[in-house]
Amino acid sequence: MLCMALSLCGPFGVFNGAMMGTWLMGWGMWLWVLVLAGLGYLAYTWFRPRRRVAREDPLEVARLRFARGEITAEEYEELVRRLKR
Repeated sequence: MLCMALSLCGPFGVFNGAMMGTWLMGWGMWLWVLVLAGLGYLAYTWFRPRRRVAREDPLEVARLRFARGEITAEEYEELVRRLKR
């Protein structure tokens, strides 16, 4: 009786004779779709091949900066001295 008064039952209500109701089952389906899509994305990002980033040698960077004229000879020698320690 209360169910009828609140319009929760019937073909367009939340509880239309099904255990959880069509509204909840519909949202439950989308919830599982989102969960499975999220798990698929996590598996893709976890197992995909990662690109290795080549690190430049700091001495080579100092040499290139000196060759381009970005640093003076004294600065270059100081950098080399500090990097070789």
